[in-house]
Amino acid sequence: MINARVDQNSKTVYVDVSGYITNEEANSFLAKHKQMTKGLRKSQYKLVVTPSKFECENDNDIKSVCIALYKGGYRQICLKMETGIFNTLTTYHIL
Repeated sequence: MINARVDQNSKTVYVDVSGYITNEEANSFLAKHKQMTKGLRKSQYKLVVTPSKFECENDNDIKSVCIALYKGGYRQICLKMETGIFNTLTTYHIL
């Protein structure tokens, strides 16, 4: 599943990715994301993506979602991942 939420106070859009992602779910997320961020000046917002274990029905589905988010015009894109034996949180700044 792919879930998103907007935090107006910190000007951040959070996206969580986990589980099994079907083609319909990927397309539905893109439509919901577009509607949810309509009217936002994305150049003022930061995008934070937090992936967990996930599988895709088709790898092109997640690729399409990633490209759409990347081209979204966000001020900064961060990828937060749990790594290591102790599941420490690591943040990768993409943009």
